[in-house]
Amino acid sequence: SIDAVKARGFEKVFADAILDIPIKTFRSMLAFHKFKSLYPEIPMFMGIGNVTELIDADSVGVNAILTMFAQEIGVSVLLTVEKSVKAKGSTLECKVASQMASIAKIKNSPPKDIGLSLLILKDKRLYEDIYKDGVDEVIYAFDEDKPYTLDPMGIFKIGIDRENDYIEALYIGRKGKILIKGRSTKAIRYEIASKELVSQISHALYLGQELAKAEIALKLGKNYLQDVPLFKKPQFIKF
Repeated sequence: SIDAVKARGFEKVFADAILDIPIKTFRSMLAFHKFKSLYPEIPMFMGIGNVTELIDADSVGVNAILTMFAQEIGVSVLLTVEKSVKAKGSTLECKVASQMASIAKIKNSPPKDIGLSLLILKDKRLYEDIYKDGVDEVIYAFDEDKPYTLDPMGIFKIGIDRENDYIEALYIGRKGKILIKGRSTKAIRYEIASKELVSQISHALYLGQELAKAEIALKLGKNYLQDVPLFKKPQFIKF
């Protein structure tokens, strides 16, 4: 206990309590709060990896709310880990969240509209209006399988080199096998066009779609599979 440690002559004490896994997290946070109430002068350490790693949810929201709770309790140091794929980026997320929490505390107001945010997958406001006046015809397009012909110039296999942070487009066709590597859709698109590796508009549109998916997957840490949707809606159990 703290009293026993102090009795031995230790003056600089750091409390390293355990934050329990989800299903027990709230109870352990109450223990953190109780300890801080009893020993307000002693800095506390909180490892939040037990929660972030053991819940199948995007880490950014989990890290944000845990960091806010830690600030309210009076925790001095946070420990996060990036052991699993889904927790990659947690260090940056916690750093931003801690700055947001500090600003919110100083301003005594919620952590919104403060110049920092962790809005990665969603936005606060939508700006989606396009020019519609004077439209001659409205065509509604629906997802459905339609016949298509292969581009006689060749095909592309799209992938990700995650270790080196590259998008890859492997061309196989009349001009041989060419591997194009780049860090953006724009860069790869330019190389494909300049080398005239496509001859059909439909093929070019398809490549733009798949390259954009690969770029988003690389940035977010998502799996990328050609011709497979990048996102899916959460599913709930129907009773």
